[in-house]
Amino acid sequence: MLEGRARLGEINRSINLKIKPRSDLSQYGAEDVWSPPLATFARGAGDCEDYAIAKFVALQEVGVSPDDLRIVILRKEVWEEDHAVVAARLDGKWLLLDNLHTIMVEDQSVLTYYRPVF
Repeated sequence: MLEGRARLGEINRSINLKIKPRSDLSQYGAEDVWSPPLATFARGAGDCEDYAIAKFVALQEVGVSPDDLRIVILRKEVWEEDHAVVAARLDGKWLLLDNLHTIMVEDQSVLTYYRPVF
C-alpha cells in the first residue's frame, strides 16, 4: 500500500482520470451543484468541486485524518472565477490536489495566480 505523498498523488491522479470535466449547467441545468462522490462517479463527469469532494472522501477512506484535509475555494483573478481543490497536510505542509494538474503543489506556490477565498 502506498504511503505519504505517493498515496496522495495516486488518489489525485486516479480521480482526475476517472471523472471527465463537465459544468453543472450542462449536467444539471443549474449553476452550482455539489454532488456526492458516488453520483459523480456514476455520471463519470463533474466540475472542480465534484473532483474535490471525491478526493476528500477517498483520502478519509484511506486513513487521512479529517484534521489534515480541507476543501479550499480559490479565486483565479485572470479568469474571474472560483476553483475548488483539496488541501492535504503532509509533514506539516499543505499540498493542493487539483483536477487541472496531476502534480501536487504546496499551497504557498499558487498564491501568485490564485487567491484563497474559503
